Amino acid sequence: RQPRVGHQCSNSSSSSNSSSTCSSSTCSIQQQHLQQQSLQQQQQQQKFYLNCICCRMSPMQQQQQQRQQQQQQQQQHQLQQQQQQQQQQQQQQQQQQQQASPLSEEQLLPRGPSCCS
Repeated sequence: RQPRVGHQCSNSSSSSNSSSTCSSSTCSIQQQHLQQQSLQQQQQQQKFYLNCICCRMSPMQQQQQQRQQQQQQQQQHQLQQQQQQQQQQQQQQQQQQQQASPLSEEQLLPRGPSCCS
């Protein structure tokens, strides 16, 4: 599945975070790496990728995504503890990410104040 691209999010309106601008090509590269790296690296790159669409959300969506992200972080922390013993779970999570619809991708959005405030 091709990653969704075109979510260019320049932070020109937020002067304190001019370094966190991401382009659609960066999103594409990060999303491809999501399917290849370990779970811990997946988390970091997934958050970076999803920051590209962070600024396109309404405040109500942001509140919903914040709760969902907290739940996901707890689940991923448990997976990290079990990673060496249960690599099958990691593979299943990778498959779920590959099959994710645009909505489910946005449900994993981190709360990046630089992008959403």
